[in-house]
Amino acid sequence: LASEIRLRVESRTMDIRPRWTLPGAILLSLATACGGDESSGGGGGGNPKKVDACAIVTQTDAEQLFEVSATLGKPSGVVDPALIGECVWEWQDADANSRLLQFYVWEGEDRYIPNKNSTPFAIGEKGSIDVSGGLIGVDIQWLQAGKVADLSYFTYGDVPDELTKVDELKALALATATKLK
Repeated sequence: LASEIRLRVESRTMDIRPRWTLPGAILLSLATACGGDESSGGGGGGNPKKVDACAIVTQTDAEQLFEVSATLGKPSGVVDPALIGECVWEWQDADANSRLLQFYVWEGEDRYIPNKNSTPFAIGEKGSIDVSGGLIGVDIQWLQAGKVADLSYFTYGDVPDELTKVDELKALALATATKLK
């Protein structure tokens, strides 16, 4: 299921962003892949604009939101040179119940593209929130200092619905904005 949710994010972004060749995709995935611990966070690749997204939205943040332990997930596979930070936190049990918290940072104001059901949210220079639920989950996006940040939370199965965590996700987004430079 987590891969289905990642596909939602990938298709949302890939439809509006340039596609790259396989060699470019491999290089970018190596540069942005999250490693095995909280500090790895998708930074690296020698790009000085890279953002250590997992140092901004931490395992502790995910565990507070999930109310259970969180592990570092796999990157979404989004291939875009403007993606300068990515962190995925997840939890799944033996019955395929799951929670997923994703944080992306894009370089460039043109990456600010709120979902069609979004409403304004006071964060950064301009922000939006989509609380559609379902495969959208709760999605907060904002523009800050020439970057676009996107914080999303999804649940599946017999766990508290993501819509019960809207206020907590808003608070996490506001705290995240203070850490994003």
